[in-house]
Amino acid sequence: MLQELTPDQAEWGLADAIALSLAGDKFKLAELRQKIGPAMKETAQGPTFAMLTDPESDPESLLATKLAGVARFESFMTDYKAKLNAAAPSTSEAPGTAPAATAGG
Repeated sequence: MLQELTPDQAEWGLADAIALSLAGDKFKLAELRQKIGPAMKETAQGPTFAMLTDPESDPESLLATKLAGVARFESFMTDYKAKLNAAAPSTSEAPGTAPAATAGG
């Protein structure tokens, strides 16, 4: 019979998986997956736990891929914001007012 994990137990299980993954301890990850993997599937942390403990996945590679995607998105947003600012009309005058007349003109 599958024992249900409390939310705290699920958080601790995920924390263990993160620590073991960062340490590169595939043997202990396999033990953890075997010990609490089925119960973790029923928790909100299940997908993350499965990814971290999957013997076929490389969490460091997955993280690097995600971070590269974030960097590309930030670069895009910076460029897009600059283009919007360059194309935006000047807002130095209040709406509905005529430009002030210049002296000598």
